[in-house]
Amino acid sequence: MEVARVLRAAAGNVTFLHDQGHIDSGIICHPQRNIHSVGFFNGAKMMNCSIPLLMMQVCLLNFITRTIRFILKPLRQPAIVSDIIGGIMVGPTFLGRSDKFSNLFFPRQSFYTTATLAKLGTMFYFLFEGLKMEPMLIRKSGKREVVIAVWGICIPLVLFTCIYYILVKFHGSIFSKGMLMPLLNVSLSITAFPVIQPILTELNLLNTELGRITLSITLINFATSWAFTLIHDSVINGSIFPVMSLMYLICIFSLALFVVFVIRPVALWIIRRTHVKRVVDKSYIIAFQFMTLVIGFTGNMLGTTVNTGPLMMGLAMPDGPPLAAAIVEKTESIVNVIFLPLFYATVGLRTNMLTITDWRAFTSMEVLFITAFMGKLVGTILPALHYQIPLSDALALGLIMNFRGIVEMILFVHWHDDNMLRHQDYGILVLTMVLFTAISTPLVHILTRNSRPYTPYNRRTMEHCKPRTELCILTCINSQDNVPTIINLLEATHSTLENPICVYILNLVELVGCAIPILIEHDKIKRSSSVNQSSHIVGAFRNYEQRNNGCVAIRPFTTMAPYSTMHHDVCKLALDKKVSLVIVPYHKQQAIDGMDIVDRGFRTINPQILAHAPCSVGILVDHAKQSCNVTSYMGNNAYRVGVIFMGSCDCREVLSHALRMSGNPLVTITVMRLMMAEGMRDCMVEKQLDDQLVAHFRIECMGNDRVVYREEVVSNGEETVTAIRSMGSDYDLMMVGRRVGMGTVLVEGLIDWNHCPELGVIGDILAAPDFFNHPVSVLVVQQGRRGSSAIQIPGRSIRDAFIS
Repeated sequence: MEVARVLRAAAGNVTFLHDQGHIDSGIICHPQRNIHSVGFFNGAKMMNCSIPLLMMQVCLLNFITRTIRFILKPLRQPAIVSDIIGGIMVGPTFLGRSDKFSNLFFPRQSFYTTATLAKLGTMFYFLFEGLKMEPMLIRKSGKREVVIAVWGICIPLVLFTCIYYILVKFHGSIFSKGMLMPLLNVSLSITAFPVIQPILTELNLLNTELGRITLSITLINFATSWAFTLIHDSVINGSIFPVMSLMYLICIFSLALFVVFVIRPVALWIIRRTHVKRVVDKSYIIAFQFMTLVIGFTGNMLGTTVNTGPLMMGLAMPDGPPLAAAIVEKTESIVNVIFLPLFYATVGLRTNMLTITDWRAFTSMEVLFITAFMGKLVGTILPALHYQIPLSDALALGLIMNFRGIVEMILFVHWHDDNMLRHQDYGILVLTMVLFTAISTPLVHILTRNSRPYTPYNRRTMEHCKPRTELCILTCINSQDNVPTIINLLEATHSTLENPICVYILNLVELVGCAIPILIEHDKIKRSSSVNQSSHIVGAFRNYEQRNNGCVAIRPFTTMAPYSTMHHDVCKLALDKKVSLVIVPYHKQQAIDGMDIVDRGFRTINPQILAHAPCSVGILVDHAKQSCNVTSYMGNNAYRVGVIFMGSCDCREVLSHALRMSGNPLVTITVMRLMMAEGMRDCMVEKQLDDQLVAHFRIECMGNDRVVYREEVVSNGEETVTAIRSMGSDYDLMMVGRRVGMGTVLVEGLIDWNHCPELGVIGDILAAPDFFNHPVSVLVVQQGRRGSSAIQIPGRSIRDAFIS
């Protein structure tokens, strides 16, 4: 030590660095580095300067982890697996074995800088996870979730303890520190919410019934682990002076009270000021980012980890837009791209698989881990089956509960730095946790990919809707610009006292700043920021309801979910409410200046709804140039509807809808049936069904001068387009079936030009903004798939018609 002081005094450019896992223990002297470089042309060595070295580390880590993520993508591996493997790659197990690589990219003296920034990243990560949690979901959890959570915790705890003492009896001590056993036991028996939520999002399970059950169980697990951590830390703080245990608890509760009664009211005040604009002032976001550092420092000063304070703060603040969403949106990218890769690098730099030499200890630890894994699996599956959860979903749930990720890595690093783990034990833990997650994730994908949870037992379509019953329609709204055209379509559908319409309005809001998908029924809550955001949309539909008093009922909902899983809410609501038609807006709209506006996030929803909906689906391409403030319907002008009938179940659904519209005195309908030329082969069964429905339509509309029926014979795609153009363009709405029932003859030569499969060949042509002389909205309809019950004869249920 004296020699070191002499060297320091003489040179003035050395510092002391203590080992943190990947460096030999002891006091080592290193030359101080410059903060930045004077430039390559001045002979400076870029990698000997702190800032260039840090930038190179971030770039290298992102390149390695994203390359691994691309390679493992076909295996359905989550991002956490790639990130940890990337960290291990730069460590002494692989690339770090080369002294040239280590000294160039991860020299010993840079470790503290890397570890400090990594810790900063985990602070903000826990803030985000706290913002995304909904603590009240624990109170809403039913008996099923609580029982599954308790069994899933208790069984692995008991099995791990029993097997541990059996192994100790025959093989001696397993861990270097005896107190590690209960900590590791709890860690393996409890599943952390910050680990499960990102993986569920990647698997597109977040908004499924399985995902909702999983999140509820995980929140109960996480609350249990937090209580255990609080008790453990208080015991550790009171190990010397018992009164310190009480002081620690008082300080932590005081911090929690400050967060709840000071920070939360400030957040609510900001939300009240900004929810109308839906744009949070930048100064508020900066203030909360700064407060995260203050809360983290305060918590660490009181004896807890730097992550606890930010997690408390995130839990106390209201989740979702506008405030939480803005904080996550403005901060999450830099944390995920810069800070978290550095954390995984610190995990990998501590991991050296070559230190695994004691194979007896390795075998004993693996037996314990497999015991905990199987205990968690069995403890989850058995109560799930008891509550009649399907076997495949119960098995998937058990595998999900064994996912491990960033929370466990933070614990392992903490134990390693406190010398509670040997290098070998640490490497075994990291390797085993990665393998558990890597094996379980693709199995969960296999178990859940073929599930069809939204198949009804009867046909829910316009064609099969019983007469003199309420017609249920679900309209999806992602922008208030869609409202006028949808309301006009509903008005044209014609509601009467004998044939009323119940309209379920589903406002689609992308999930940002919240991890748990939310489905809000407006009529059952008093106030919500999400409800406030959709008040103008609901108000327009309420006006429509008042104009049709007694004939129309409005039921508004709002869903907050990721675009990738939002279709689950749409399909589940359609199934539960026995909806016959779901109307969804097209992802592309034409602006006033003629330019196309594409919502790329929303684009993924429509194909999923078409694939999973339990009823008919209509995609509405809105080309109308109307104001959002709809106060009256169509005035004295008739609403002009054009129908193209080419033969198929989808076209029969369109014609059934037009039949109901024909009873509206303010609607004019032109139906053009395109038929194949004589001699061409046709499916006789489909043609017979088409002829029956067309004959019924013509009988019901006989004498109705507002309905025009035409037939055209065509033999190829070019003649089909010519026939459609002959209808003219004097329409407000064109309706067409998505699928063509007479093979490819009528669309020969057109299929290659179909750029949007969800609209079908003809729908894609009609949706082109330059096909008509003036803007015409298009409704492309797909009839609901067949259920498992007996099949009705198409057309029979509409014999009585929907005409007032």
